[in-house]
Amino acid sequence: MPQLDKNAPFKSFLKFSETYGPVMTVYLGWQRTVVLVGYDAVKEALWTMQMTSLAEVHCRF
Repeated sequence: MPQLDKNAPFKSFLKFSETYGPVMTVYLGWQRTVVLVGYDAVKEALWTMQMTSLAEVHCRF
């Protein structure tokens, strides 16, 4: 990804988030990667993952 600053990639993602929002999917080579920028985006993602995994465990019984 040529737009990515190799010394401080977090600064590049912070700048991208101003245009594309706090949740982005980028390809780093062949690997699809989800980038979360900011406290609220990370908190929401972790909360959603926790609730999803609790629902999966609950459904198994």
